[in-house]
Amino acid sequence: MKLDKASKDLSYCIELNLKKNPHRVFVYSDQEKITFYEVHKKILSIHLFLKKRGIKKNQKIIGYFNNSIEQIILMLAVVTYGAIWIPLSTDREQSYLNFVLNMTNPKLVFTKEEFVKLFKKINLKKIISVEKNLTNFDRFSTSVVKLAKQSLHSTCAIVFTSGTSGPPKGVMITQKMLLLSAIGNHIASKQTKQDGYLLWEALHHIAGIQLVVMALLFPTRVYLIKKFSKKIFWKLIRNYKITILHYLGGILEILLKNNSSKFEKNNFIKIAYGAGCRPSVYRSFVKRFKIPIREVYGMTESSSFTTINYNNTQGVIGIPVPWLNVKLIDQNKKVIKKINCIGEIAIKEKIKGSITPGYFGQRKINKKNFFQTGDLAKYNSKYELIYMGRSRDSIRVRGINISAWDLENITNAHKKISESAALPVSASVGENEILIIILKKNNSSTSLCSYANSLKNKFSKISFPRYWSFIDKFPRTPTQRIDKKSIEINQLSIFDFKKKKNYTIKKLLKFT
Repeated sequence: MKLDKASKDLSYCIELNLKKNPHRVFVYSDQEKITFYEVHKKILSIHLFLKKRGIKKNQKIIGYFNNSIEQIILMLAVVTYGAIWIPLSTDREQSYLNFVLNMTNPKLVFTKEEFVKLFKKINLKKIISVEKNLTNFDRFSTSVVKLAKQSLHSTCAIVFTSGTSGPPKGVMITQKMLLLSAIGNHIASKQTKQDGYLLWEALHHIAGIQLVVMALLFPTRVYLIKKFSKKIFWKLIRNYKITILHYLGGILEILLKNNSSKFEKNNFIKIAYGAGCRPSVYRSFVKRFKIPIREVYGMTESSSFTTINYNNTQGVIGIPVPWLNVKLIDQNKKVIKKINCIGEIAIKEKIKGSITPGYFGQRKINKKNFFQTGDLAKYNSKYELIYMGRSRDSIRVRGINISAWDLENITNAHKKISESAALPVSASVGENEILIIILKKNNSSTSLCSYANSLKNKFSKISFPRYWSFIDKFPRTPTQRIDKKSIEINQLSIFDFKKKKNYTIKKLLKFT
């Protein structure tokens, strides 16, 4: 049974691969590859280094890297040593880095020489500049030949959220959660030993980490790249013989914007799986690329996977994974059982350790209660879940909460619109008005007034946006979701459909 693979720690998984397949490649990159024998040897040398530096169990170590094999090995070394790994994004502003440093007070920071200068606020003796291929650890040879067993239920990593809806939160991760996320990845993608994955996801995000751990549990090919690039994406897919595509956020929309190429037409992809595929994108992607889509839903707090759409039904996020109990609840926390009634997704463990112990520096989660995700969904007639957006991502207009997700779905269905973002604007009377920001498709010359008129009948009277605007490029989170908080509203020209005039937010509107 696949869940049996979550009963042994990562040290056991690495030792088992060393015993059975020492010369099998664990991870490939464009310039190098590393076998399980080399992985084991590197981990032991890093363990000795940590011991000599006086690092104890449960002490915190930060990793600050672009995607690299060095980062993967350091993560596995820290976790199997018994310390706590904190991977951070190199794409975030200095204030984000300082926030995490102050909050966690790490004992060590592993990074590359190019990033050392960013760590001005901590003792320079704590900063370890990591050389290529981890050669600065090679001198730490040890007589120890086996990795020590670690607890499945102690915190082994802290993964910080992007902070798009407030200060970043540090989700505490256990080895049990990592193992379940890997199994979820295996099930959702229908993985076999013949398959290959392109690891484009950032390794400070659970989506990247779970694929690394999956490669410890199930024989597969993993090709690591530094970051997602739409220009060379299909070429990489072809060259590496990638058979399974993982998507998040706006990745599918970005691929749809690409001009057609010989590489996209001659790919080996058998399935695309992931989260955030809107119905209009689903139809366009399947039609163009002839690749089936399997939508899933999950969050870092619940071992990455919560539901899987096993039937690949359009617009559905599926049914619960075996290790979680999933319910929909109303505002009074009563369970919703009727179809087409929107409620908040709430989850509870079926298997101990499926849900995070809590957020670092905050009160622990009471696992006797259902964990409320903040996401909305409803049941279809088969009691499969349909995602309906974030409960907090709503716009209150004249006493009614309107889902930004619904507004964006309607807007994105327009054949000349690539993507959109719905945001609240202060109203002169009442709570808010709605602003829709549009990214045009193929440099369309259609005016904002024309877009609004063509979509008017698609919205209800109260949900029709008063304000409309164009944007050349959306800011994005590391998983390619639109980062609404980072949209520079003051730089946009806003069309007021009611008055049929163009304004600037800075002059006439106070943004909430």
